[in-house]
Amino acid sequence: MHSKKSKGIFNKESSRVLLVLNVSLSFVAFLLILGLFDITLPSAGEVIFLLDSAEPSCLVEWQGETNGLVEMDRCCLEARKQLRCEPTNKMFGEQKLNWDCYTGFSNEVSKGRVLHYLLNNKGMHYCGIRGSNLR
Repeated sequence: MHSKKSKGIFNKESSRVLLVLNVSLSFVAFLLILGLFDITLPSAGEVIFLLDSAEPSCLVEWQGETNGLVEMDRCCLEARKQLRCEPTNKMFGEQKLNWDCYTGFSNEVSKGRVLHYLLNNKGMHYCGIRGSNLR
């Protein structure tokens, strides 16, 4: 006859499950405590904004001439007025511009009279954080 040894209530598998449960509950408790003290964690967009070492940048292009716009808040406001913001890969000196916000098309009829607001990724994140959702 075979005799079975009693392993008790807890075996290796159930102790792993309990460990995962305890870690999960501890994490939830930590988040609830943060909420209790009104401590907010940054969103993923804010983290990306903070980790990007470039300065927020906005340039205005009109009839082939490009000028820098110093006030980012004004840039966000003006870029938001445009009908579309599309990804681009333009360079201005050493600066890479990732977004082009404009209304209309540069064709033969308009003779290039389309105003373009060119922003880098940090500028787009800045505008998004400031409430000007350009995408």
